[in-house]
Amino acid sequence: MSDTRMRVYLKYQNEPQACENDSYGEVEDYKIRINSVALFTDNYSDYGIDVDEPPNGYYDYLAIDVGVNITESGYFEIYGSLYDELGSYVCSAYNYSYLNNGNQSVILKFDGINIRQNGVNGTYTLKYLRLFGSVLICGWFI
Repeated sequence: MSDTRMRVYLKYQNEPQACENDSYGEVEDYKIRINSVALFTDNYSDYGIDVDEPPNGYYDYLAIDVGVNITESGYFEIYGSLYDELGSYVCSAYNYSYLNNGNQSVILKFDGINIRQNGVNGTYTLKYLRLFGSVLICGWFI
């Protein structure tokens, strides 16, 4: 939850222009409070997943557990992108799940073939994490 300042400028019979000074208008300041029903907790862990039966010893996915704190249960989508140590985009992953209240981890599975085809060994970075959600209120998702 955070407080944010919002300024609204209304101009008589027209739209205001950026940085405009005008004597025919009204300016109002508001303080709005943004309540988040889900937040990242900055807890992460990673590991490889080999889905072959029997396992062949090669990882099919790089899994990254992303920590979240949910204050209102609902459906959430977590999205992230993987970048190599040179700063180049490798691939993206998302997880869409129903999450209950509390601290928990959500798995993002990055495709091992994309990582291998990238051809860069070394450190990879998870960037541009995004969290989208909808909460069930009175039988409707918002």
